[in-house]
Amino acid sequence: MSAQRHRILLFVLATSLPFMAIWHLSSGQVAVEFSDFTNTLLHFDPSQTEHLLVREFRFPRLIMALISGSGLAICGMLMQTLFKNPLAGPYVLGINSGA
Repeated sequence: MSAQRHRILLFVLATSLPFMAIWHLSSGQVAVEFSDFTNTLLHFDPSQTEHLLVREFRFPRLIMALISGSGLAICGMLMQTLFKNPLAGPYVLGINSGA
């Protein structure tokens, strides 16, 4: 792929990330409105179920998904760079068999 296509793909993915995060926070077994989400961040009220749901479950899960996903991407990139092989995976070092 050309460098221009890489830039466009990176831009599309970077701009879709906040929308996907908001969608993750608002969807689920109990639907949470966007106004409840903003009220949770600005004026937390522990007596409301939606506020507890967003603050105690959905937001930490979102943060951990972002951290673990970026960590896996960085580890894969480093492994491919280290071995100079675009197809390098966990089998190269025997990581999969050890797990």
